[in-house]
Parts: sequence; structure tokens; C-alpha cells
Amino acid sequence: MKIVVLCGRFSSGKDIIRDDFHLAMRLSEGLSKKSHHVIMICADNKLKESFSKKMHEIEVISIAFSPFRIIGYISLVLNKTKNADILISTSHPVWALFALMASKTYGKPFVYHIEDTWEIGSLFQKKIRSILAQIAIPRASSIACITETIGKKAKKLGAKNIHIVPQGVDLDIFKPLDQKECRKRLGLPQEKKIIIYTGSIAKNRGIAYLLDAYSMVREKLPEAILCLYGKVYADFEGCLDREGVYVGDLAQSDVAFAINASDVCVLPNSDNEFSRNCFPYKILEYMACDRPIVSTDIGVVSELFVEDGSCLCKPGSSKELAKKLCEKLEDGSKVSFRKKAMEFSWENATSKLEECVKSAVK
Repeated sequence: MKIVVLCGRFSSGKDIIRDDFHLAMRLSEGLSKKSHHVIMICADNKLKESFSKKMHEIEVISIAFSPFRIIGYISLVLNKTKNADILISTSHPVWALFALMASKTYGKPFVYHIEDTWEIGSLFQKKIRSILAQIAIPRASSIACITETIGKKAKKLGAKNIHIVPQGVDLDIFKPLDQKECRKRLGLPQEKKIIIYTGSIAKNRGIAYLLDAYSMVREKLPEAILCLYGKVYADFEGCLDREGVYVGDLAQSDVAFAINASDVCVLPNSDNEFSRNCFPYKILEYMACDRPIVSTDIGVVSELFVEDGSCLCKPGSSKELAKKLCEKLEDGSKVSFRKKAMEFSWENATSKLEECVKSAVK
């Protein structure tokens, strides 16, 4: 099949083209490996760049996007859709609206791949996202949801033909590596106890709870350090200058080294609409590297660790998070999460998306 994928160019502070990152890229690559002809149209509302290149046998197109460039964007989407068999939209529901428009123009089916809840952001953003979701979801030929929770939300809006297509992990990149070598590569001290967090450094990610918990950990284990690797958002700028806290951003290719440099990896999500519905890719990366993990007990993470409650703590409780971190730092025993992570290979996720796509063209 010839498949057109619509998405944004930037996600989680990363450039999905230059960083070769994101579920849209990995699933498009997977579909290409299954002999589908895939065209990715990535709207760029930040750098406003327009170019095309070949990646993983995919035709990847970046197109400058803004309210004043909508006509050009629509023209490109319609041009590429004309000879396509199906459209897939992902991320922000605005791309689903454009996919729906092209779908109606040429009578092509379209799949809306929902990777996040539309009820997040400022009050205005929630309103816009919700309106777009209410338009697109009941009109999509098939719906691919990243979690069961989002699937239930989509069903309430009239979604039909719902498939669960979970987050994936690259098992060739995220795998157990020598801790000492990884610390040396990243310039981290060999003798310290290291807590690693990889991901967005923002208010809704529970970073405030993590920083408070870390202060408690230091009282018991003064040699412990906390490394936060990711984009620092405006709501946390200026709040991270603390003793023992290292902050930096990493190339996507170095994230596996950071995870393997750890004594424990942490996911401190607070209880909010985002964490209740998302499928954090970082938790699969931690698991694939077989590192000790402490995470708040919320959303899909609760399901992943249903048989190992020692990894989970109550959302919003810095004291309980600190207690769990200290337990993992002092324990030092090996863990075995990789087998579970293997269930979430990109190959498996792609197969589920392909089933969803095929059901849409019947």
C-alpha cells in the first residue's frame, strides 16, 4: 500500500527528522520494512524549514507551517494523497483534521493514531484540541490508540474500529551495557550512586517531587547524585541549581548510555491527565536496559509492574519516592525487565498498526 503519514516535526523537545526519533518515525520505518510505500509529511512550526529526504526507505518531507502557510500545507497533502491508498495522522489532532480533509477530498480511508490525550495544555489548548478530536475521531476509518485508557475516551466520542497500538522500544539500541564504560563516556563519576531521569523536565512530569525526594535521599546517602537529561521547559527554568543535581540534554543516540550509567532510573510522573493516559517511552527504555526502576504508580506503568510492586510508589509523595530510591540504591541486586520490554518491540507495534490499517481499507 501507499501510505501518507501526517505529523508534527517536533515532539518531546526533539526533532523527529534530525534526531531520528518518535513513534511516527519508527512505525513508518516498520511499515516500510513490510513493503509499504510510506511518505511522511512533517509540519515544522518552529524552524519553518521545507525540504525532503530519504530515511529508512521513507520519503520524509519537512514543510514550513504557520497560520499563513496553511494553503501551501494543504496543497502538499492533497498532492501526495491523490495516489495514496490511505492516510495516517498522529500526535496533535490538527493533523487528523487535515487527514480527514484529504480523505474526504479523494475518498481515501484514514487512520487516526492517538498517542496522547487531547485534554492537556492550557485551557485554550484543551478547548481547541477537544474540538478537533470531536470532529476527527468519529469520522476516522480506524482508530489506533496508544493505551486502553485513550481507547475508552475515543469510544465515548463515537470512535469505531479501535485498535491498541502501544509504544515501542528499539531493543538493538536499548540493551544492557557496561556501567563503567557508560559513565566514562558521559563524564560521570564512577564512585557515586547515580539516579537517572531521561525525558522532559517540566512541571507535569513530577520533577518537583523528584527534587524534594532527592534532597531526602541525600540525607541518608550523601554520595548520591541526580542526573536529569532532557529539555528544560519554561516552568522549570531556574529551579534546578542544586547541589548534586546534574542537568543536560543528550543526543538520542546517547540516551542508552545514560540509562546504563545509572544505579536506578526514575519516572516521577505526578497524577494528571497526561500521566493517566500516556505511554512513556522512557519506561520501556529503562526496562530494555535491565536497570533498577522506581516509578509512580499511575497509568500504563501500573500495568507493566503489576507483578513487582517494589518499583512503584504513590504519585505526589516525595517521602515515598525517596524511600523507594534509597531501597534500590542500597539493594544493588540485578533485575530482569528486558523480557517484558521485548513484548513492546517496534516490530510488534508495527504489526498491530498494520492490522489497523488493513481493517480501514476493507
